[in-house]
Amino acid sequence: MAKEIAQDGITITLHEPTGAVAEEILNQADVISADLIVMGTHGHGAMYNLLVGSATKGGLKHSSRPVLLVPVPRAYA
Repeated sequence: MAKEIAQDGITITLHEPTGAVAEEILNQADVISADLIVMGTHGHGAMYNLLVGSATKGGLKHSSRPVLLVPVPRAYA
């Protein structure tokens, strides 16, 4: 997927987090001075997020940068 995006002249950086997901995403965004954070959403619902937590929720709540949420198609959820 990265190769396809690069063909359109868009620079992307991939990073595999090793700590708390939301914190790692925000830290990496600071390191690379990201213009935008793009995150997928599964739409599990409030009860799931209450019990398990949500990287997306953490990213939205604590980010000082714009965050674009992309829903996962139902076939993959």
